[in-house]
Amino acid sequence: MLDLQLTSFVDLLEPLAGSLSLAEADGSDDRWWRFLGRLHPLTVHFPIALALTAAVVELINIIRRKREASPFAITATGIAAVTAIFAAFFGWLNADFEGASQDTTLFLHRWLGIIGAGGLSIVFVTGLVGRTGVRITAFNGYRWGLIVCAIVVGTGAHFGGEMVYGKGYLTKVLFPVAVPAPAAGNDVETGAPVSDAGATTAKVSFQQDVLPIFEAHCVECHGADKDKADLRLDSYSGIFNGEKKWWTVLPGDPDHSLLVERIELPEGHVDQMPPDGNRLTAAEIATIRTWITEDTEPADNPEVQIPGSSVPEETSTTTEAAKAADAAKAAADRMAVAIAGAVDALRARGVLVMRIAQDSKEWEINASLVSPKFADDDLALMNGLQPVLAWANFTRTDLTDAGLIGLDGFDQLRSLRLSQTAIGDGGVDSILKLEKLEVLNLYATSITDAGILRLAALPNLKRLYCADSAVTPEGVLAAQAVRDGLEIVGSATPAASKEADESAPAEES
Repeated sequence: MLDLQLTSFVDLLEPLAGSLSLAEADGSDDRWWRFLGRLHPLTVHFPIALALTAAVVELINIIRRKREASPFAITATGIAAVTAIFAAFFGWLNADFEGASQDTTLFLHRWLGIIGAGGLSIVFVTGLVGRTGVRITAFNGYRWGLIVCAIVVGTGAHFGGEMVYGKGYLTKVLFPVAVPAPAAGNDVETGAPVSDAGATTAKVSFQQDVLPIFEAHCVECHGADKDKADLRLDSYSGIFNGEKKWWTVLPGDPDHSLLVERIELPEGHVDQMPPDGNRLTAAEIATIRTWITEDTEPADNPEVQIPGSSVPEETSTTTEAAKAADAAKAAADRMAVAIAGAVDALRARGVLVMRIAQDSKEWEINASLVSPKFADDDLALMNGLQPVLAWANFTRTDLTDAGLIGLDGFDQLRSLRLSQTAIGDGGVDSILKLEKLEVLNLYATSITDAGILRLAALPNLKRLYCADSAVTPEGVLAAQAVRDGLEIVGSATPAASKEADESAPAEES
């Protein structure tokens, strides 16, 4: 069964594409895919408006007991069906190539849109058959089917709006969520109890120094009226709302805070924040970094120690624990530096590098868009990502069997795409070292029956693509016999191949 959330549209399309690749012979990259994906906002509003309008017209006709379908409604339904198909296609590309977070909202928006497009197509054909009202079943199916499809399309559009403007965008104007006032005697900024001691050390203030920066650059999209990605930066409580694993600010750790990572991305990067308008100045970024470093622990969080709180007397046990914690933090710091260096080097090469999800420590890279093509020597740029790299896309790169030795140590890889490369059986030894691999794409490579038979022994492999390669249907069967539950997608099935062989003499005679 296909994983509908994580399966890339390009993965589904590649076995059908054959040699018709968008990458031209001159080595152009996949920018056309991204261009088509960005047509989604242009096309998506046509089917929504047309489907809703056609449904309203036919609903009025039902109330008025008219026995014929509205010519306008049928025409609008047809146009809505066609544009919905294009919008769904462009939308899937956009999510794949722009690094959209694979969350529930995207899942619902994506699949309700696809269901709506298919439903509108069926409804349009049914309407053509039953538009005169003579064929009652087709006529009623058209009308009520159109109303159902309009509801589905409208619901999908609602989730699309939440992706852009934040959850509750439509309803929170009518039903605002009350923000509790800080308790008496607590600090306005952090909610921490106010000390009787009047003297405090000078440090960056959230209210006076940081909030004005957010209001100038961020609150338009991450405030009370619009909270894109469920993130609010208009208040201290909003930044630290919800579970700690979802925070974009990690108290005392600016280097690992997603907020800092996004505002420091280079101009023109797909994930830069803010995406438009004036970027934050170096001084403003420094202020935010200092604020995070100094004191941003919410006082009501039982998992963290509030500055100034009492510390129990040290014992030998606590001393050892502290030393272990310091060693772990030093190791984490070294790993963070290595990851940052690898990310910078890969991005300078044009590789798309990002976390798999906002709260995830795992990363993914996509080198299929790079020009000139990503090659064996470029694998050295990934050094430092070994403990965190989970997904890697090397489609249409110049990697070779010998170069795959550069993947040694990337033991956390779960998805590896090597489609349309020169990889063959010579690279199997390197791939077999990636024991956590779950998805392997070898579409249009030089892999053979012997190669996939060995790869089938990977303990966690769930899906293997090998269409348009030298792999035969018999080779697929042999590999599937190695381990139950392994799905292998090849060019043909053994049954189809046998039928073709048996029918050939009859056709010749």
